[in-house]
Amino acid sequence: MKDSLKKIFFLFRLGIVILILALTYWQIIAGSRIANLPENPRLAKQEEKLLRGRILDRNGQIICSTIDGKRQYGGPSSLAPLIGYISGRQGKSGLELFFSRELLGQLPAQRLINFARQLFGKKPEGSDVYLTLDLHVVEAAQRALAGRRGAVVGVDVRTGEILVLATSPAFDPNRIGEDWRRLSQDSSSPLLNRPLQGLYPPGSTFKLITAIGVLNWHLIDLNERFYCPGRIEIQGHTIECFHGKAHGWIDLKEALAVSCNVTFVRLAERLGKERFYETIKNMGLDRKPELGVPVSRTRIPPFRGQGSSSLPQLAIGQGSLLVTPIQMAVLAAAVADGTVRSPYFLRQTQAGDRVLERGHSNWQREVNMAALSVLREDLRYAVAEGTGRAADAPGLSVAGKTGTADNPHGRPHAWFVGFAPSEDPSLALAVVIENAGSGGEAAAPVARAVFQAARDYGYFAGVQD
Repeated sequence: MKDSLKKIFFLFRLGIVILILALTYWQIIAGSRIANLPENPRLAKQEEKLLRGRILDRNGQIICSTIDGKRQYGGPSSLAPLIGYISGRQGKSGLELFFSRELLGQLPAQRLINFARQLFGKKPEGSDVYLTLDLHVVEAAQRALAGRRGAVVGVDVRTGEILVLATSPAFDPNRIGEDWRRLSQDSSSPLLNRPLQGLYPPGSTFKLITAIGVLNWHLIDLNERFYCPGRIEIQGHTIECFHGKAHGWIDLKEALAVSCNVTFVRLAERLGKERFYETIKNMGLDRKPELGVPVSRTRIPPFRGQGSSSLPQLAIGQGSLLVTPIQMAVLAAAVADGTVRSPYFLRQTQAGDRVLERGHSNWQREVNMAALSVLREDLRYAVAEGTGRAADAPGLSVAGKTGTADNPHGRPHAWFVGFAPSEDPSLALAVVIENAGSGGEAAAPVARAVFQAARDYGYFAGVQD
């Protein structure tokens, strides 16, 4: 009898412990996440009781707000896949979904504010979300893309703030219900947020990795010259420079300026595959930015075995390597500043005049400044005298690297990654235009237009025309 009672009491105590653990998990650990799931009916009820907060750019320009009980989007179309939509049938997406907690007044401080409002007979309000984006610069990027399929993304090299993001083509969030069938079947993928989700071979922009590696490990003399006959036979394959052009005797700076494949294949062989992969990791390309909206992870081929790519292919940004524009912008910012920083969208959350929270970079890593100072000068030369000339803006020193990335589905993708001003960098950009051919001809002019807009709106202090 006593043994039976002991077993019953043991099971009773065990049940209480399990119940406490379950309540702790669902209420404390998972509660916030579950509360903000789009299918949670409590969110819909909350929406009915208050005025949903606005989403604004860094200067207070309204991107979307609620007018007469309906969500109205007023920002440029190139931001639509990022900002997202609210639809009874399609649900929520983008930052409208990610910032639901803030927009619905669920921050603790906002709850207290709304409690006070209700005491005075006023309708509760959600918090306003200020993004790091500048609509003026976003609109300049949209104009420069001119309807071509592609992406522009730019980050503040000193903080990680995402200042500009534009994708093309896009859509009108105000008509998401009416246009859903057409948009979801459109072969140009207007629902795709290309700066964050698009995956592309980086082409010659990935020569930055090889250059960083050989400079970091002191594997090159800056006065050393290499001979380029226009092609190189390696591992049973022939790799040519653009149109088979022979560049003759050139140094590292000139090799970057003319984008010499032969020289960078030789440098990559000197670096070795293990150090090449270590450089990729050191520059943060193995880490997917956590931005609260869907972001694709850079597809770095395995070091060896099935699916791997040869070092010569990787050295010129080909093989099975695929990158996102946001990751290439982060790389350009790291070269410009000497620190790899995680990017972010939230500038601040605000209730009236009261700031409730501020955004910040979640992680950062210092990199070799000596190596990068040399590379910055070389990238300035690549724009002033090399393939990136079309990115140079009057009165503004731009540094960067073009890329023309072969793809199996048509014409090459055009790339430009870089930063400005080269002597005191503020803004790093990545531009990709699908099937547009040469990066110097198609992507570099887009970068120039965005840099000029950033200058015109005061982001390069002390720079004059």
